[in-house]
Amino acid sequence: MRRAGVALVAAALAVLPARADAFITLKAKQAPAGAEQTLTFVVEHGCAGSPTVRLRVGMPPGVSAVKPKDVPGWKVAASRASAAADAPVVEVVWLGGRLDAVTPGEFSIVLRLPDAPGKTLYFPVTQECEKGVVRWAEMPSVTTKREALRFPAPGLTLSKN
Repeated sequence: MRRAGVALVAAALAVLPARADAFITLKAKQAPAGAEQTLTFVVEHGCAGSPTVRLRVGMPPGVSAVKPKDVPGWKVAASRASAAADAPVVEVVWLGGRLDAVTPGEFSIVLRLPDAPGKTLYFPVTQECEKGVVRWAEMPSVTTKREALRFPAPGLTLSKN
């Protein structure tokens, strides 16, 4: 009887969705609040064996002075909240390139962080591949720890200056 119970639990665990390995990470996990900072997003690999062809990074509220860096072979664009020249950047997009599915790549943005020590900022990322799309946009909450997320958004904790 005990063996049947163990086998039943093992079978139940086998059908649960596995947590995805983090494919998009930030090189830095912490940065000084209120500082100008270069954030580097690392694309570890493609979508289920398919090359990455577009990367979209959302900007959290409070981030300002966003300047994406060029990546050889890619075009970069920044979308603003409105048509006003001083409107905040809400998303940075790299496109037109091709990152092989097994080759890591780096995409960087220079920005000013909000002056909010202790706060964690999350940058939702959409990874578009020749075949498939992965949205790295899940954020922890009071009921869900980061380790339990299947597609976690890269996070950056703001430290005291």
